[in-house]
Amino acid sequence: MRWRFVQYSLPTDVFKSVSTEVAALQIQYEGRAQVESCEFGDHYMVYLHAHYEETEIFVQANFSLQAICHGLIVVALNDQPEWDDYLYSTSSIKVIENLNSKNSFYIFPNLSTRQIHVFGCGIDQDKGVSAVKKLLQRVRGSCREYPIHRNVIRQLVDGGLTEIQAAVGANKLSLDVIRSVLIVRGEDSVLMQKIHHLLDFLPSKETLKRSRQLCSVCKLKSGGSERNPTVKLLCGHVYCGACLKNALVFAAQNHSAPVKCISRGPAYDLERGSICGQPIAYTTARDLLPLPMEPDYLKVTFLSSIHSNLDVYFFCPSLQCNTVYRRGESETIIRCSICRAWLCLFCGSMSHDGLTCEKAKEMRMSIPR
Repeated sequence: MRWRFVQYSLPTDVFKSVSTEVAALQIQYEGRAQVESCEFGDHYMVYLHAHYEETEIFVQANFSLQAICHGLIVVALNDQPEWDDYLYSTSSIKVIENLNSKNSFYIFPNLSTRQIHVFGCGIDQDKGVSAVKKLLQRVRGSCREYPIHRNVIRQLVDGGLTEIQAAVGANKLSLDVIRSVLIVRGEDSVLMQKIHHLLDFLPSKETLKRSRQLCSVCKLKSGGSERNPTVKLLCGHVYCGACLKNALVFAAQNHSAPVKCISRGPAYDLERGSICGQPIAYTTARDLLPLPMEPDYLKVTFLSSIHSNLDVYFFCPSLQCNTVYRRGESETIIRCSICRAWLCLFCGSMSHDGLTCEKAKEMRMSIPR
């Protein structure tokens, strides 16, 4: 006898938050489809299978199970997935772990897809969504950006930033040299006093002179020393090694890679043209980045490329699988080489055996959650 079969993998803590729903599904389809779960170390496998002729029952049970195992995606007012780069930080991990430990819901930020999943039963899931939105609202309210003149950047990358961070805490102040802004997190009067002179800095007429030897970041004479060498990019524009290194490290830590040249026009024409925008070559980034940070920069750059081309690529929809696939022809089903889930290459979702992609989309929207 032929069977229809599907499986889902869930982290143990996630499964615990939806175990009641899985058990209810077992009861609902008893005798017509089988829903089973089994623990494997740090995760659970949930299985669904039904006789081949029970297509309608299998489709209904499968989409209900998908909804349970996928959770509810937190969305913003524009119906796009809610996200904030704060969720990449170690402090966010602690905050979310604390929320999960005290409640029946489970919050799972997916760092690859940039989506926040909330798991739980009924009202608990709604409470989880509310908790996420309150957290992000609080985080965004405590983060402020202060524009600074580019001539100040040299002082900061030469040790000034590290000195301030040592006094007030590294997590409270960061510098984005590409946008020329200081990023302040939280209310701290001591910190504001220490950066007051940076915010009020006005350059002298001498520093305003244009030259092909000025660093594109700090607008001062570029490097030239062993500690701070001059770096000339493939596009011809010039940077201080220290300024460019700071930009690359910030991008790796804040998921804003790849770094692109911010000079205007071709290197031989300083007065005209739009921003160059040519990505910093990997060989240049490799030479400047600290060795432990090079993989982070490459990973962030890769993920940025995928998110910019989601019409061509998609992430495996399994919760903890970061595998990326290229979209394929309609009705092309494959099995993920990492998590072993069955995927539809055309719509980039879990396999929807028995339905077209369009019907599957309608079905997902009709499942009550």
